[in-house]
Amino acid sequence: MGRVDGRQGRLLAGLALAVALGAGGAHALGVGEVGPYATDAAWTRQEAGALDAGAGRVAPAVTTCTAPDSAPHRLTLAPADGLEVTGYRVTVTIDGAVPDGWQTGMSGDAPFMPANTTTDVDASTGTVSWGITGGWNTSYSGDATVQALGPGGWASDPVVYDWTISFNIVGYGYGTCDPA
Repeated sequence: MGRVDGRQGRLLAGLALAVALGAGGAHALGVGEVGPYATDAAWTRQEAGALDAGAGRVAPAVTTCTAPDSAPHRLTLAPADGLEVTGYRVTVTIDGAVPDGWQTGMSGDAPFMPANTTTDVDASTGTVSWGITGGWNTSYSGDATVQALGPGGWASDPVVYDWTISFNIVGYGYGTCDPA
C-alpha cells in the first residue's frame, strides 16, 4: 500500500470527525444509538399453485300446482338435478286488494303463504298453499312464483303459475292454477 499524502489524510480525518460528530450529535439529541436496526421488510420468492374449481347450477324446482274445488290451492315443491336445494322462495301475488278471507296458518301439512309477500321456506317443505274463504259471485286472480335456493343463496330461474279463485252466486268455490 502506498503512503497517504496530506490531502488524502485531511479527507480521511474529516470523514472520521463527521462520523464521530454525527453519532455523538444523534446521541446528544436523544435519538439513541446510531447503527443497524431491525425492520419489517421482507422478501418472498415467487410462488405458484393450482386450484380446482367448478360451477353448478341451481335447477328450477319440480312443481305441481293444483286447484281443487272448495279447497286451497296447493303447490308441491321438489328439487331437480343440480346443486343441493337448501330452500324455496315462494311469492303468491293477487291482482288488486287482498280480500279479508285470505287464509293464514296451515292447510294440513302445508303452510299458507301470505299474499304479496316473498317467503323463504325450508327445503324439507314439500307443499305450500294459499286460499280465500267466503265470497259470493266474486273472482280473484294472481300468480305464484317459486325459486329453488342453493348454497350461498343462489336462486334458480323462477317457475310461475297463473291462478284464479272464484265463487259462484251460491258461494261454491272453484279455481285454476296453470303454468304461466
